[in-house]
Amino acid sequence: MADMAWIFKPIQTGGGGEHDLYLKKKAPVLTDFLSSVTKAGCIPPDISTLVLSLRTVLIQTFKGVEKPSPDCYPTPPGPSTLSFFPSLPQHCGLPRYAVDEARKCREKDSCRKESYGHPTLTPGLFTIFCRHGVCYGFEAMRSCESPHHPFEILRTRFKVAPRVVVYDNSCQLHRYAMNREPHFFQKTMFVVDRFHFKGHIGCSLGYCMDSYSTREEIRTINSQVNEQANSGLIRIQPQLAYMSPNNFMFHASLFLALRNMRVRDEQ
Repeated sequence: MADMAWIFKPIQTGGGGEHDLYLKKKAPVLTDFLSSVTKAGCIPPDISTLVLSLRTVLIQTFKGVEKPSPDCYPTPPGPSTLSFFPSLPQHCGLPRYAVDEARKCREKDSCRKESYGHPTLTPGLFTIFCRHGVCYGFEAMRSCESPHHPFEILRTRFKVAPRVVVYDNSCQLHRYAMNREPHFFQKTMFVVDRFHFKGHIGCSLGYCMDSYSTREEIRTINSQVNEQANSGLIRIQPQLAYMSPNNFMFHASLFLALRNMRVRDEQ
């Protein structure tokens, strides 16, 4: 991120080689756009001004925000009976973010659409998988799915943010994360899985996994692993739906553990 000025320089001067390949790998959509408007090795002045403005915004996103002190994070709450992350215990809680406090003030007297769900059943499970298809854990959501669910898991259970996050609503998750923890997620790439990106109308191609065909660590990801696991969970949904919380967690964790063992044996 800090090398954006260096990255732009080769294209502005008509350079090539490994510098252009680096920019193509990191920002393919921007690279294609700049290549399409570059003439005689130079970017038009208005486009150059726009790019420099974007660079300023990018730098201010991180340098203009003070890095939070570790002391501002509360101790993690006690273990939840509705979450199961055996290898990812919580190492901190979430602080009170200024953007959330401001939103509360704005929405206090505003009209908003309420989300409706089943009066007695939870909205579902939120699962986390690695690139190899192994489930790291899950939690039973107490409210309708929103960017807050993956954000809380990533911030409180990962001491270092993942390099790549694949999520069906990554565009909103990216905004949510940058408004609260820009330094923690500074080096994280957020992309939408291939299946759900088709339904993102007006979303930036920067969130499309297929835009990063030159990056093996993204190109080789099975972005449907979550949906594939969910298709298995659907088969036991009728039994899970009316179990007690303890039985629910036991059967769901057992199902995913057996699936992990099968994935491991197939590799």
